[in-house]
Amino acid sequence: MKQWSPRSPQKSPSKSRVKSAEDKGLATALNFVKYRPRSVLEVVRRLQRAGLGSNEINSIIIQLTEVDILNDSRFARDWARSRDRLHPIGNWLLQRELNEKGVTEEVITRTLDERETPEWLEEVGLIADGRRLELILAEQLVQKRRKRVAVPEDRSAALKTKQHLAQFLGRRGFSPATISTLVFHDSYDT
Repeated sequence: MKQWSPRSPQKSPSKSRVKSAEDKGLATALNFVKYRPRSVLEVVRRLQRAGLGSNEINSIIIQLTEVDILNDSRFARDWARSRDRLHPIGNWLLQRELNEKGVTEEVITRTLDERETPEWLEEVGLIADGRRLELILAEQLVQKRRKRVAVPEDRSAALKTKQHLAQFLGRRGFSPATISTLVFHDSYDT
């Protein structure tokens, strides 16, 4: 058995070891994006939890971006479409969610603007009748909610139901203008 002596050269991590750590990181990232689209920040956080250094992470992010596996614009559009189809939320909450996932304000603004186009409405299965998407989505939620909640006869109970409905829409990120139009408008029946 050979013992280490001060005169023998110290072994530095070989390129194959560094490469294998990067390869493992790349495999981790690819596995992470396999299940659903991810933002760049989500992948960075996952790789940090896996114990990779910043150089390896940067290299992996560059590789995945170059081959268009990571694309924050596409991620934001996909996320918003998914939310509109499965779990509708207002613009405010969608903006907050995308911001938490590391999407830039510019991309968020572009996505919110694109969300109001007739093509978008068609993609998510809604009819483009000139109204804002947020109003259409909130209206659908109100109608679903009305099927589950009995309409109270008493005026004060009806007002309380409207307040609960307004709070529900507020928690879902809908704007005060949308809530007011839907819930407290004179023509609205609880």
